[in-house]
Amino acid sequence: MDARSTGTGTLVENRILNSKFANCMNAAIYNETGTKVTDGILNNIKIGGTGYDYGIYLKQAGGWQISNLHIYGADFTTGAEFRNCDATLLNNVYIGGNHSTAGLILHDYSHVELSNAVIQANTARTNGLWAQTSTSQRWEKKPILLSNVVFSSNAAAGSEIFAIRGGGDI
Repeated sequence: MDARSTGTGTLVENRILNSKFANCMNAAIYNETGTKVTDGILNNIKIGGTGYDYGIYLKQAGGWQISNLHIYGADFTTGAEFRNCDATLLNNVYIGGNHSTAGLILHDYSHVELSNAVIQANTARTNGLWAQTSTSQRWEKKPILLSNVVFSSNAAAGSEIFAIRGGGDI
């Protein structure tokens, strides 16, 4: 298995448009520790296949506009994870497949909008949306606005599934 490259940097006003990723090694879109990616646009993105750690994993992902995102496949750990995602907009999002952790993770977020979305949690003991706030002693209100969001599962009856899990004001 090849190792990922490492490094630091800052990318601003990123645009990934009209792209399809299939059967990538660890993630279709991933930024390495130490890099900062802000104010980006993801539009018309399809990610499919099997065995991903993440469909998308972005740290320092504030100010992103994400639309027409379709993540599907099997044996993902997480469909998409956005960390430090202040003022992030997600619209027309479909996250399906079998995830062992969550379909969507928002970590250290503030003022996130998620609209027109379908998120599946098909594996027992997993989450549709897992919203995590800072683990510091100081808690602030960190709203997530949900509009027209459907959580679904085809897991076996009696499976422990969480549509929404975490803290903050959802």
